[in-house]
Amino acid sequence: MNGKVWFHGLIAAFIVGAAGGLGTVVGSLVAGDSLLHGLKVASIAALLSGLAGAAAYLKQSPVPPEWTGEDRRNVPKNPS
Repeated sequence: MNGKVWFHGLIAAFIVGAAGGLGTVVGSLVAGDSLLHGLKVASIAALLSGLAGAAAYLKQSPVPPEWTGEDRRNVPKNPS
């Protein structure tokens, strides 16, 4: 897996988690809270859910070696 694919997967995992957290707006509005309060709660929930999604992705797919600087001396300068 190259770094670009890995990074896109990390961003996608964050977005999926954040989208799940945005469902709390509906729950907050149904409970009778104001729209502003609902948006505050949803923002916090979306951020935390997004971070949880990103952490789960990192557990499954750690940072690729080319991003950590490992084995750079073993990579040919002009691959053919």
